[in-house]
Amino acid sequence: MMSDLYLFFGRFHPLFVHLPIGFILIAAILEAYSILFKVKQELFSLSIKITLLVSFISSVLAVTLGLLLANKGGYDTEALSWHKWMGIGFTVLALLLWLTKAGYLNINKRINSLLLMGAILVISITGHYGGNLTHGSDYLLTYAPEVVKSIFGAEHKTDKKGATLPTSIDSIVVYAHLIQPLLEHKCYSCHNSTKAKGGLDLSNIDGIKKGGETGAVIYAGESDDSPLFNLTILPPKDPKFMPPKGEALTYAEIKMLQWWINAGASFENSIKETALTDEVIALLKRDYDVDVVPKPYYEEHPIAVLDSSVIGEMKRVGWAVKPLSSEVNYLQVSGKGKVMNARMLAALEKAKAHITWLDVSNMSLTDAVIQELGNLENLTQLLLNNNNITNAGLEQLQRLKRLEVLNLYNNSISDAGLQLLENNSALKKVYIWQTQVSVEGAEELKENIPSVEIIGGSLR
Repeated sequence: MMSDLYLFFGRFHPLFVHLPIGFILIAAILEAYSILFKVKQELFSLSIKITLLVSFISSVLAVTLGLLLANKGGYDTEALSWHKWMGIGFTVLALLLWLTKAGYLNINKRINSLLLMGAILVISITGHYGGNLTHGSDYLLTYAPEVVKSIFGAEHKTDKKGATLPTSIDSIVVYAHLIQPLLEHKCYSCHNSTKAKGGLDLSNIDGIKKGGETGAVIYAGESDDSPLFNLTILPPKDPKFMPPKGEALTYAEIKMLQWWINAGASFENSIKETALTDEVIALLKRDYDVDVVPKPYYEEHPIAVLDSSVIGEMKRVGWAVKPLSSEVNYLQVSGKGKVMNARMLAALEKAKAHITWLDVSNMSLTDAVIQELGNLENLTQLLLNNNNITNAGLEQLQRLKRLEVLNLYNNSISDAGLQLLENNSALKKVYIWQTQVSVEGAEELKENIPSVEIIGGSLR
């Protein structure tokens, strides 16, 4: 009960803390004016006495209320100590200045002027530490020009909206690049190493893990039970709503925080190591310009244009050849319905690095021909439907490490053949209609390559 009373009166500290600053500056201005212009009127001298007296009295009030406020804790010990003793020191100086001006002390005028300048210096330092306690140690220089930051050794922090994320998705760490900037802009002003309201410091990982006076603020995997999240979704008028002042978290920021906690609240994992939801994928693209949808190999690894003579030869021997797009130099090649011959295979070999989509359906292919197709190192889509391929032919496809889509429709493939694809980890879709593959065989491949979709018959 007594601590609540202390806190009640202590919160009036900001109401009085600026008064001694204002009055000591007025006294200094009047004193300087009287010296420069040799003003000695009694009324002028009385004004200086009154301003010094008010500065002293208001300083006593500010210090007293500040000591009451400090009892609640949550402030950086060193900064609080400097603020407190500088405030007390100013109060003593203000008293000496008033006693001198009022004639109770006989101090040399030069010393009196030094005392006045000292009082202004001390109150300035006091105010600086007070600002640090309230807003954080970097508050004054956060938006200063870079040259000023360099002079004072301040960190070069960038506003989240202007921040540049790593170009590689693998390099984007969820906490460091998405969550920490959010906390910095919305939470640091009250929960930092200098001013930790409720005993909570969110400005570093150790502080987040430690929690505050009421315990943990994060329960990994449980956002609804984590105060760091659930206090941000309370009605704004609720006394526990966070942040209590300033800008509230945006919808996207709330969803990012919820996703991070539900995904395990890791401080090290990258985006690719963190389970994604459709909503988070959309928000990352819209608000952060981060596209986490996996791109095909041919988009991430551009290649030079293939010599036109090679393309001409491919067309002459029976292949239909087209670039994937005007921006992509990889090729889509089709021989659908034709009978494979040695000349066609030789032409494929010359273009093996450029072929990424290959349609050889309905070409009466045998396992011997499949061995040649295993040389197409950048193949991402292979349509083998309606051929004479067996399990032995699939063994040759193990070399196609970038293969994403494989159509095996109407071939003599069994469970044993399907398991030969277990090392093709890039696979996303496998079509097995009218093969001998069982549900159990398909499920076994799915266990080894969780990202693959197996399509065929009763398998969906």
